[in-house]
Amino acid sequence: MNEPARFHAVTTLLAQGDPASLPALVALLLDEESVRIRTKAAEGLAAHGWEIPESDRDGVRRALPPPFSVDARGRVVKS
Repeated sequence: MNEPARFHAVTTLLAQGDPASLPALVALLLDEESVRIRTKAAEGLAAHGWEIPESDRDGVRRALPPPFSVDARGRVVKS
């Protein structure tokens, strides 16, 4: 799938606001090469305040683009 299609898919998932999409968004962050898409996912996760599962937090921390990080409660935050 091309980059614009992946970007719109992430945007759509986030717009729905369904916490059930969290596993898909985490998987995307861990595997996505596009900084634009990882940034969009990070922005959405931060806005929703969903907690990243503890088992995925280290990987998500490494995958997040600056200025995002994972706080002590497992939420993506913008510094």
